[in-house]
Amino acid sequence: MTDIPEDVVFKTKAELALEMILHARDNGVPFGWAGMDSFYGEQPWLRNEIDFEGMVYIADIPNNTGVWLNKPETGIPERKGDRGRIPTKEKVLEGEPDPIEARKLKDQLDAEQWSHIFVRDTERKKLWSNIVCIRVCPVVDGLPGDEIWLIIRIDDGDKSVKYQFSNAPPDTGVERFARDCHVADTG
Repeated sequence: MTDIPEDVVFKTKAELALEMILHARDNGVPFGWAGMDSFYGEQPWLRNEIDFEGMVYIADIPNNTGVWLNKPETGIPERKGDRGRIPTKEKVLEGEPDPIEARKLKDQLDAEQWSHIFVRDTERKKLWSNIVCIRVCPVVDGLPGDEIWLIIRIDDGDKSVKYQFSNAPPDTGVERFARDCHVADTG
């Protein structure tokens, strides 16, 4: 049995992934954005770190990921009555809407919100996607995170729906997402 050197520090898969992305960038490896499957995409701290480092990501997310279409008001709620603890934790205030799951939001979209876009030629056929890109505030620890893109995509001939987040600039066009989110697609 071998001993683990004392200077080795445990790191999660996501921490190692961030190190690799930063290492690639710092060594001049050219890339336009970081693509992530949902294991990494559902970790807000990782998305935030990539954003903080000035890089763009496209991250797969689970279909039950919660989002707000408009950022709800948050604050420390008032204490109700004279008993119990005085609230100290920030929450979404009463009367504000609940977040909606990405899959439920998809079902509420109007047909005219979707774009049918040619993506590229493949070995067998032309790849077309039905895609919608919406600015949302993701749920992060029960609170609204910073506004980002929610990308919902259904490829022609495919029954599965893909859900992704991106921190791309607000003026990013749907054609760019249609092209780039396919490259990020890992599943």
